[in-house]
Order: sequence, then C-alpha cells, then structure tokens
Amino acid sequence: MNTNKINFRFSAFALKFRWLILVVTLGITAFFAMQIPKIDIKNDPDTLLPQSNRYVATNNFVESFFGMANLCVVSVEPKEGSVYQPWVVNMTQQIHNEMASLPAAANANFISIAAQKVKNMGVTEDGSLSFKRLIPIEGISTPETETMNSFDYAEGQKQLDFMKEGLDNNPVLKPMVLLERDPITGEKCGGVRTDCDAKATFIIADFTNDVKGMYVPWVREFVKRLDKYADDPRVNISIAGEPYFLAWMMVQLIDHWYLFVASILIAFIILLAETKTLKGAIFPLMGVGMSIVWTLGIMGWSGFTLTTMMVLTPMLILAVGMGHAIQITRRYMKARRDGENVTNGAYVALGFVIVPATLSIVTDAIGFATLASVDISFYKAYAYFGMFGMFSLLITTTTLIPLLMSIFDKQKEGEKLPSGYAWEGKMASIVGGLTRGVGVVIPFGIVIAIIMTSIHYTKIDEGIAKIAADERPFVEKMKLATTSDELDLMPGVEKGIDYAQAAFKNYSRPVQDIFHLNTLMPGVISFSIPIRGKQPLLPECDDAYYDAYYDAEDNGTPY
Repeated sequence: MNTNKINFRFSAFALKFRWLILVVTLGITAFFAMQIPKIDIKNDPDTLLPQSNRYVATNNFVESFFGMANLCVVSVEPKEGSVYQPWVVNMTQQIHNEMASLPAAANANFISIAAQKVKNMGVTEDGSLSFKRLIPIEGISTPETETMNSFDYAEGQKQLDFMKEGLDNNPVLKPMVLLERDPITGEKCGGVRTDCDAKATFIIADFTNDVKGMYVPWVREFVKRLDKYADDPRVNISIAGEPYFLAWMMVQLIDHWYLFVASILIAFIILLAETKTLKGAIFPLMGVGMSIVWTLGIMGWSGFTLTTMMVLTPMLILAVGMGHAIQITRRYMKARRDGENVTNGAYVALGFVIVPATLSIVTDAIGFATLASVDISFYKAYAYFGMFGMFSLLITTTTLIPLLMSIFDKQKEGEKLPSGYAWEGKMASIVGGLTRGVGVVIPFGIVIAIIMTSIHYTKIDEGIAKIAADERPFVEKMKLATTSDELDLMPGVEKGIDYAQAAFKNYSRPVQDIFHLNTLMPGVISFSIPIRGKQPLLPECDDAYYDAYYDAEDNGTPY
C-alpha cells in the first residue's frame, strides 16, 4: 500500500495522538451532555412557517393580541334523548369548569352553554333589555342538587326551557354550541329552526400560548379530567383541537421511549453476532452514541426552538452512523484476521475507510444543506443539526473506533481470531452473480418494475401529456406547473399535509375523535383581519370592565 497518501498519513497522525483525540472527544461529549437538558421542544406548527412573511407575522399578531389560537373542542353527545336533560347540561357545565380551571385557560374566550358570556338575550315586561346566563351557576336543579323534600321538578324543567329559549333566540350562537337534527329526516338543522332535536353540545375552549411550554403535564391533566366523563356509559365524549393534538403527540413520543432503547439493543445484538467480540459491539455503539449526544447537546446549547419532528435527527444519526461504524469495525477485524497486529489493524482500517466514509458523509451533508435554503425554521434546524451530526461521525465512528480498538484490544500470543460466517461468502457470490451474465436481468428488471409502478400511481405520463398539449407559451406552462394544480405534473400524488393522519394511526383516539367530531361539527377554514383604532379604548369597552361586571352579576353585587 502507498503509505504516502493523505488517507494513510491521517491514519498515522490519528494513531500517534490517539490518547489526545480520545480525551478531547470525551470532553466534548461531557460538555454537550450537560447541554441536553436545555433543549427547548415545542410542538408548534407555526414555527414551520417563514416568520418573515407578512401574512405569517399578521397571523402571529392576531393570535397574541386576540387569542383564539389554541382552541380545543369537546363534544358531549347523549346516547339517548336530547341535550335538554338535566344530567347532560350539568355534565357539560362540569366539563366546562374542569377545562376552565386548567393552566393557561383563557376563560373569557370559552364558548358553551355554561359560558359566562353566553346569555339569553330578551326584553323584560317593562321593555328593558335582559341578559341572563343560559343556566344557573349551580346547574340545572335535580334531586342530587336539592333535598328531595324541597326539590321541584317543575323548576328544573323551567330552567331547561329558559336555556332552549335563549339558544333559539340566537341563530348565530346556537350552531356553535349545539348539533340539531330534523326529527323526521335526520338531517342537520339550521340555526333559525326551533323544532329540531338537540343531539350534541360543544365546549369550545381557548388557551393562551403559555400552554405550549407545558404541553406534556397539561395534556395529561386534560385527558385525566375528561376520562371520568368519557367512561360514563350514557354519553359519547370526543376531543379535538390543536393544543390537545400537538401535546398528545409529545406524550406518545415520550411514552414510546423504549422503541429507541430496543433499536440500540437490536444493533448491539447484531454487532455482537457479527464481530463475535464484546468490544466490537460496544465501541461502534459508543461512537454513534457520542454523535447523538453531540447533536442533542448543540440543540440545547444553541437555544433553537425545536418541534417533535426533530426526533428524526438522532434516529437518522443512529441509522447512518451504525452503517459507518460496522464498516470500519469489519475492516479492522479483517485486517486482524489477515495477520496484522492491533496497531497495524487500526492503521489499515482507518487508512482504507476514511476516504469513502468522508465522501459518503459529505454527500449526506450536501443533501441536508439543500433544506437550509427553504425559509421554514423546521427545515433549517433539521438541515443544520443534521449536517453537524453527519460530520461528527467522521470523528466519533470512523476515526475513534479503530483508535479504541488499538488502545483496548489487547493482543494475545498465538491468538486465533474468529472467522466470518459461511453465509456471508455465499451471499457475496450470489450478489456478484447479478453483476454479470444473465443475472444482470434481475436488478434491471426490478428497477424497471419500480419505475413503471411509480408512473402508474403518480400519473406522471398524464401530467406530461397535458402539459405538452397545452398551447400556452412554455415559460407560462412551467410557471403553472410549479405554482398551481392547473397543469399538474403528477396528478396522482396527493398534495398538502394531513397533519392528523401523518402523526397518528387512523385507529388512534385522536384521529377517530377528529373524524367523529367532523360529522357533528364540521370545521371551517377561517382567517382574521386585525383592525386597530389609533385612539385608546373607552373604559366601558375594555375587557377588564366586563370581567368585573360579570363577576358582580354572578355574585349578585352592584357594579
């Protein structure tokens, strides 16, 4: 071999300063390990958007100024009868109060039949306007809320009738808090009808942005409080909403920590079986583990706000790093089997592997770098941290593993190293046969089959034909093909993101709740336009004025 080549000169340099390299890498690992607790993970899709965009900036202002950005919807659907039953109304009020007492609850924005600001608007006998709560603060009168001796069934029915009257008089509010169906056809009713059956009621809860910093404990408490109502056999409870959905993603991620541990154990078993030495299994995992610690540590040290999607980065480093670790370990084992001593084995392994490993990792890093050009913070973070993790593998795996072998793999006199597996040679012979003679038909056939299948499902042939048949100028056609669906190059490919089904299985509770709630209360795409006056608000228009007013009204005190 030509030892004057740069790869072997690097190998000699690394072996000469192996103890220094080991101490420095361990020191860096210790430093980054201390930074891991500083990782700031917020599962916030808003961070995926380019914050410099004026529409995104406007949306952020509206959400911070007016709220209504972190909405949760809970449906209460009695299995028998209508909503106008005392136990249904009281359960709805209890759920409303449970949610309103959660941390970060924006109580003033809650909407339900139990909300303080939801009133029965009417006129008194003397012609004055009347604004009263739909239901009493203590709930609908029942034998459970009154003593049996003093309980009056007529009073409870009167309260239910008052609630229905208030909703019927408000065709804007009623569809927001009730699902009504025609008693004959079963079709959904409009807000102006009063003869329909109320089959479900909704609680629309709003939470401040503070909830994003406490997602995990918040959603665990949220679900815990609602589970006791969901277990009631008389009613169906469904939950939807961005805070619940995003927070539950983080809980699922944390609760499935064992999958990451299992993947490491599987890698350890494979390495142990392949190298037939304990050091051959531990050192590769140690090297890849260092890269993961470095990457997680720099995430915390940088203070970059991350989403749960960044969990892909350490998993990717584990997957790519294990390949490089196995490659350098096998090359070292081969050199030892060929008669090289411990030091020469490390020298040969590092010298032969450093160049292809560098080219491979640089190629991976270039792929990550292309993502950094997109003005979306998640892509940029994924690109930056991915590039850092890939380059760190050159030190922690490709370089460090043979150095660890040269330090801790003690050579014994007359030692006979374990030989490789017989099936490996047979597999190599079979794969080699596919590169020559008639065997080349098989890989080429597989590639052609994949291409034809892709054409069939993406319908790219139809897209190309449509673009070619269009008579507009070529530049205009290309612009339409890249910016609209009018000239879609791949009409068979689904466009857009179904965030729910991308994050959870279809049979999971969050997705099933979304599906069910969508049949009860179809969602709408909305937008807000902020209009701010230059003059300050009058005192009687301020939120604080009405908060004090409602408190006085509830307590029966003058204001």
